[in-house]
Amino acid sequence: MVQTTAPISLATLSEGKKILHISGQVAMDRNGNTVGRSDIEVQAIQAMENIKTLVEEAGGTLADVCRIAVFVTSREYLSKVMEVRRRFFSEPFPATTTVVAAGLANPIGGRN
Repeated sequence: MVQTTAPISLATLSEGKKILHISGQVAMDRNGNTVGRSDIEVQAIQAMENIKTLVEEAGGTLADVCRIAVFVTSREYLSKVMEVRRRFFSEPFPATTTVVAAGLANPIGGRN
């Protein structure tokens, strides 16, 4: 099997579990305010906290997450985002697709 140093699994298997589909999460707090406008680490933490909250509200934990997609607008953000992911996930890491995109549908988001 191919080895990777990133916090990802190349494949995951979910047997007999519910599947929760979560829409894309951004650096928006519960009040709709964007946090960390110029700090990718703060933005990544907020997005992960949002995911954690949604999973827990559905009765799960982050250990139940099998797959995740990450979109960033610059390659320079990847190391910080991966560092934050290591704080939230442990082995076996979720299978992951990471995309560097020219922009996001809602680049500013939120109210402030």
